[in-house]
Amino acid sequence: MFLPVALFAVIVATVYLSINWVRRQYSFWKDRGVLTPPISYVWGNYREIALQKKCFSEQLHEFYDYFKSKGVPHGGVYTFTSPVYIPVDIDIVKSILQTDFDHFAERGIYTNQEDDPLSANLFTLDEHKWKPLRTQFSPAFSSAKLRMMYDLLVQCATDLEVELDKFDGKSLDMKELIGRYTINVIGSSAFGVECNCFKEPNNDFRKNGSSFFHHTTLETLKVVLTDFAPNLMKKFHVIISKPSAIEFFKHLVKDTMDYREKNNIIRKDFMHLLIQLKNSGKVAETEEAGNMEKIAHDNEYLSKISLAKRMCSL
Repeated sequence: MFLPVALFAVIVATVYLSINWVRRQYSFWKDRGVLTPPISYVWGNYREIALQKKCFSEQLHEFYDYFKSKGVPHGGVYTFTSPVYIPVDIDIVKSILQTDFDHFAERGIYTNQEDDPLSANLFTLDEHKWKPLRTQFSPAFSSAKLRMMYDLLVQCATDLEVELDKFDGKSLDMKELIGRYTINVIGSSAFGVECNCFKEPNNDFRKNGSSFFHHTTLETLKVVLTDFAPNLMKKFHVIISKPSAIEFFKHLVKDTMDYREKNNIIRKDFMHLLIQLKNSGKVAETEEAGNMEKIAHDNEYLSKISLAKRMCSL
């Protein structure tokens, strides 16, 4: 008789404490006099995003409109039980991004560099890893370095123009067309790979790149859990990128770098800047450019990249 009563008491106490804990979590912004939209318990203001009824940008726009309509300079929302600050007034936004940036350097986004290297990038890394990496990358994004990729962008635009000429008044899926063009630009200027998405729309590069935007129910659940309990998920070695995409881009980058260094190939793209950072820790201010025409038609180079893609698709 004693055991069932004790078990019931434990359950009641656990439920009571859990309810009070949740209430305290959702009083964070109220205690500080910050306006919040209506919330759903446990979900907070994240329900529509978690259930994939709205994309993040759409929901964020609604939050902004809500706070703007109330005439407040800022507001607060909850990602499940975690408070998230949303500035509205332009002066507050400038302060966060400029003068007070040191106090807002944490991204609050799940990263797992050991198990999921694709999740650890300049958009997601926390300050202690982001800051030195950003310092190294800054010269790579100078106007001079971006201008050196101009010829690559022109070639991609020329391919787009050729593709547009084929339609001649017919109906056109612009999302699909621009998607192919964008992949061509990223592949050429960032990875040094000729994707040819207009001729091969379902090539390995596009399939693996697009995997970041398409999730199964299980993958969506993992993303939700990483938002809810990031530290716990990292201990369980949870990854949010597809394993096939991780392996594909790891092999692609490694094989491209190895081949260029072995054959002393210089190509005016972002991959060349990464090779400089890897070897010397900085981006050269000036340098001799390689023969772009020779490299673009280097069959051995392109076959090497194709081999890497085939290996990753196995």
